This record gives sequence, C-alpha cells and structure tokens, in this order.
Amino acid sequence: MPHRSLFVLLYLLLGQAAALPALAREISIPPETWKETGIPYIQYFSPREYGEHPQNWSIVQDSRGIMYFGNGQGVLVYNGVDWKLVKTPKRSTVRSLAIASREQRIYVGAQNDLGYLASDPAGHLRFISLLDSIPEGYRDFHDVWETLSLGDAIYFRTTKYIFRLAEGRFRVWQAQDRFHTSFLVNGAFYVRQWGVGLMRMAGDSLQLLPGGERF
Repeated sequence: MPHRSLFVLLYLLLGQAAALPALAREISIPPETWKETGIPYIQYFSPREYGEHPQNWSIVQDSRGIMYFGNGQGVLVYNGVDWKLVKTPKRSTVRSLAIASREQRIYVGAQNDLGYLASDPAGHLRFISLLDSIPEGYRDFHDVWETLSLGDAIYFRTTKYIFRLAEGRFRVWQAQDRFHTSFLVNGAFYVRQWGVGLMRMAGDSLQLLPGGERF
C-alpha cells in the first residue's frame, strides 16, 4: 500500500511538471509588461514642473476629471495638460477643499478666508470669498482645516469655530475649548472637541455622543 501511494504521488507530480511548459507557452507575457505587473501607475510632478509652492494640503477631482490641489499659495488646477494657480486675495495657504455634489462647485478653506471657485465673464477661474458673509466677531478663525460637503450644506471646520453654509447663509458653532478634527460618516457630520469628546451634528445642535467623552 505505501508503494502504491508513493507511485500515485510521483505520477501526479510528474504530470504537473510536464504540463508546466505548455502552460508557460499559453500565458507568455512580454518582459516590458510583466516587469510592471502589480505596480500602480504613478506619475510624479515636482514643484519645478507646476511652478508653485512645494507644499500641498488637499486634493479633489470634479466630474470632468479636473484636479484641484490646496497649495501653499492658492488652489492649483490641473486639467491633465496645464497647471494654473487660482490665488486667494493674500495668496494664503489653502488647507482644505470640497466639491458640492449637486452643483459641482469647489469650496475652499484657506488661512483667514473661505469661499469657492467660479468662472469670471472671460471664463477664468477665480476665488470668491465668503468672508464678508460671516459675522465680524467670528472672523478670527485662522486655518480652515477641513471643508466637507454634506447634502445641501458645506461645513468649514476651524480650531475655534464650525461654519455651516446652507441656503446661502452661515450658521456658527463655537468650541468650548478647541475643535480637533471632523469627518462625515453615513450622512452625518462628526467632530472631536478637546476636553469634551466626540460630537455629532443633529439638526442645528452639536451633541455629545453616548460614550463620546472617551475620545
């Protein structure tokens, strides 16, 4: 019985070995192809190529495939061929970007400013500031670290305030201490507040989640 088992095992191994050359011939791949197999296509653009500040903070892509980068001197726009810089009034750093899903408008969170991109009569993309729409007492927000699109609303998260733009009007929530980070999950806005915990926006109320004080 042991000899028979060994014979069957050798038969199977030899049979597979004999089939390998034929299999190799069937799936022959040119060297220039298999050398890149499994490696994602990556193209690097140096600051020298796009000609602006070397630091980029955020990135979004619209439905046309055009890419937008939150750059150290404004919003970099790349259409696959050319690079253009859309400047903020003070050429301030753009920390965050978001695309409104319905209108495909690009919203911008910068240093001491926030707004959106729109084309002028000549078709050139310009930054439109919404700073004047915010009550004067809440304009000392410095960096807009996150800009998030949720339904018909746009959230701008700073360390001191959360601004929500909806139906052309801003609503403001002020931190008890400092806001740390914000994000969207299952159609809801969440934010972590230092010394308070993890909170969720429910209607017009920012509420501490059950157990959220652990965060």
